[in-house]
Amino acid sequence: MFISGLIFLFLPSEIYLRNPLEFISTPAQLIRNLALGGLLLGIGLISPVLVPVARWQKTYAMLLGGLSAALWVSSVFLVTDLGELDGASFDLTRHSETLAYHTGWFVMVLLAACIGMWKRPMLVVGSMAVIGFGLTLIMVSNFYQVSQNKKGNFESVSLTDIARFSSNRNLLILVMDAFQSDILHEIVTEDPEMRRKLDGFQFYPDTLGVAPTTYLTMPAFHSGKNYNQKMSLPEFYDLGVREGSFLAELAQNGYQVDIVNPIASACPVGVNICNHQENLLLHEEQVTNTEAARLADLGFLRAIPGVLKQWAFDGTSGPVARIRSEIPLTGLKHRIFQGNTVQKLIADNLWVDDGRPTARLIHLLNTHPPFMFNKACEFIGVSKVIDRNHMTDQAVCAMRWFDYLLQSMKAAGVYDNTMIVLAADTGAGSVNGTDDLSSLYAGRHGVEPGELGRLIGGANPVLAIKYPNEHGLLQESQASAQLTDIARTVCENLKDCTKSQGLNLRTGEIKTRERTYLHYVWKHDYWSLEKIPGIVEYTIRGPLWLESSWSREFTGNLPTQISRVGFSDEDNPQIFGMGWGKVEINQGGISKRWSIAKRAELFLPLPTGSDLVLVFRVLSAPGLDNQVMKLRVNGEVIDSLSLERRLQTVTMSLPASLITVPVSKFVLEFSELKEPETADKRSISVSFYELNIFQAKE
Repeated sequence: MFISGLIFLFLPSEIYLRNPLEFISTPAQLIRNLALGGLLLGIGLISPVLVPVARWQKTYAMLLGGLSAALWVSSVFLVTDLGELDGASFDLTRHSETLAYHTGWFVMVLLAACIGMWKRPMLVVGSMAVIGFGLTLIMVSNFYQVSQNKKGNFESVSLTDIARFSSNRNLLILVMDAFQSDILHEIVTEDPEMRRKLDGFQFYPDTLGVAPTTYLTMPAFHSGKNYNQKMSLPEFYDLGVREGSFLAELAQNGYQVDIVNPIASACPVGVNICNHQENLLLHEEQVTNTEAARLADLGFLRAIPGVLKQWAFDGTSGPVARIRSEIPLTGLKHRIFQGNTVQKLIADNLWVDDGRPTARLIHLLNTHPPFMFNKACEFIGVSKVIDRNHMTDQAVCAMRWFDYLLQSMKAAGVYDNTMIVLAADTGAGSVNGTDDLSSLYAGRHGVEPGELGRLIGGANPVLAIKYPNEHGLLQESQASAQLTDIARTVCENLKDCTKSQGLNLRTGEIKTRERTYLHYVWKHDYWSLEKIPGIVEYTIRGPLWLESSWSREFTGNLPTQISRVGFSDEDNPQIFGMGWGKVEINQGGISKRWSIAKRAELFLPLPTGSDLVLVFRVLSAPGLDNQVMKLRVNGEVIDSLSLERRLQTVTMSLPASLITVPVSKFVLEFSELKEPETADKRSISVSFYELNIFQAKE
């Protein structure tokens, strides 16, 4: 029973403890289902012992004991970061070398444990019993900790409430996750009929998001306030959502306020409904079954050896989900699959009375990767390909169901008296896709596909607003908008709440303003942190798709002067801009960073008043025999030279006249880029080991 307990109870408890916001079910509900699955697996594993042949029984016991030890080692010690399970960055083929290495260790542990079981079975069995007892205590503690924070049992959401509209006035906000602005532009350009269907809408192509993920975006969306990096994230959610949301004020002023899919389970004060789409679409038993299957599959993923992980979890589902469902989807993928169903249910059940006004915020994942629908909204399976074609097809499907909802509102006579906001939390540019999802807007303005183009795409979510009583073809506004404008725009048009942050987008063309964007690389661990580390702040002055509009801002913890960059973890992370890989440390303990694009940025506070000498230690990527490295400082070319096929020292001179700002921008440009012929598909150009900065001798 050790193996079944490890996979179905201990490992699920570890995952559940670290990701409580990902699950609706309570520990008691999950334990019931997981224990049943573990019992079935245990029976299956023990059954061969019933064969009445003594030598077979001893051999099988040896294999079972060895497998127990090997699976424990694999699940606890042979663990690596395989990426977020979001259908985009999770790709086991990128980790083939690591998984093969883990498989080798698994086989060695298995053989050693089998030999131990054959020669000294009581020692191995006793050791595994002690380990099993310890894992049981940890499992009980994990489930108990989560139970202390879980709110009650599953609550069904009333479709009657969610589908109710008032004959007086209404607000409907649909947030379609990761719906990039240039995708909507592409859809309405290729299908002019969609412009007519978006009757009365104003489309704001130049909309800046808040951050690359939903977590920092939604409090700013609710309150109009950007995150200032000084307060903790729980405080930001209290001030931005629970207390400071415009929806809380609307609820106080008599609106029926409903929210579907709140982030971090944070709900404004006074809401009528604030729950997940599963509570609307599924029964309690269905939710528990789905979540238990997901946890069991992740248990299999953690435990089994490297080369078998692709079978256990193919990016779509694991073995338990495949056994129990015709469409084996769990977690994020299941929410994507159901997203358009929410729109359909509201449209099909929409009803109107003369009661209090309604305000509804519905956050859907129907445009989020991984992609699984074509333009005709046919389920095509979960694609491992994250590219613009699949992204556009799924967005077209989402817009078809959005139009279905709009037509239902017209038929019920509530289209005119409803303010409708179609928005996204982010673009998709930052998604680690098969294809480059850089902004097409930026591409038309000279920004090549790459890190900057992806940054701009991810920072450019959809925003289109239908103000009350507006009609006509979809119009495109030239306003420099931001998601933080939504709260004030809603309040000043409904006249039932007040927000001073942001701008009212309906008042005119807002072409010149400063906007702030906070960029970071998301990790799942950040859900539980007080603050997100490594935030890079940008100020955007002008259209966001122009490179010249973007500038870095620096916090007070940047040193006043830097004389050495070690390209190691000891460097201040703020000095690295775009174009760099992660820090790598070789067996000798020497650190380096690869430039992974044709240009890489450094931001360095330098001493003023005298010329400087820059001394780099670099190594060009193997096979790039004609590599040329050029350096620009604050926009001016300093030097350009060819690199040799060896680790070398490169010296350049920096005139004092070019050090004109507190933080100088270094742009290193490279003539060649290559993609390694390994599972690691990064492009690389030059490896940097060290940069020393000296004052020039007179």
